[in-house]
Amino acid sequence: MSSSWDDLEQMTIAEYCASAQTIQALDVISPGDLNIADSHYMRRSFMVAKQGEVGNLLETLLEWQQAFPDGSRPTVQKAIAGNVDQLRVTHTFRSLGDLVERSTAIATSPDYKQFRSRMDSSTISVSGYNSRIVYKNVAG
Repeated sequence: MSSSWDDLEQMTIAEYCASAQTIQALDVISPGDLNIADSHYMRRSFMVAKQGEVGNLLETLLEWQQAFPDGSRPTVQKAIAGNVDQLRVTHTFRSLGDLVERSTAIATSPDYKQFRSRMDSSTISVSGYNSRIVYKNVAG
């Protein structure tokens, strides 16, 4: 047998990735400190505001963004199309350890308690996805 199961699986995934056409048009409301060149992981968090609360949620996220230490501020975004009540926050990380450490701080640090409380009162749902960065085009 010339090809292992792993090789076939990788080829199938690669073919799908090459043929899948997706476009996300995002309005970057406030750029953060995304450092793609030095990062290997990314977390995207999606927040859906209660009806009429997207402005309050955005205000909370922008204030929270400024509470992060320099060099680790997330980017706050909104999709150009789709759910008008959804906002997105993107962080990059150098390692899985950094991702876990910062995620734990976001969820438990007393420094962020006021923001978590305000966010809870203005959202219907919050979901997040961790991704491995597998390709970088950082040439200008």
